[in-house]
Amino acid sequence: MKIENFFKTKPASSYTFLTSGGTYNIKLNKEEACVALKIHDYGVDAITDKERIILHSLIGKLKEKIWP
Repeated sequence: MKIENFFKTKPASSYTFLTSGGTYNIKLNKEEACVALKIHDYGVDAITDKERIILHSLIGKLKEKIWP
């Protein structure tokens, strides 16, 4: 395997073996909820560096429910 292939981003479909989908409940704080709404309205490219950190927190919570 070439070294440059090792660092390539995988498509989302490569994670299908980790989950079958379903319903997941997470508790968001006010900042996380606001960032989720902003991203829905304006897209992820519109968030600030601080909001990106908050987004990572939100995604981390969701990831822990999907694949603990």
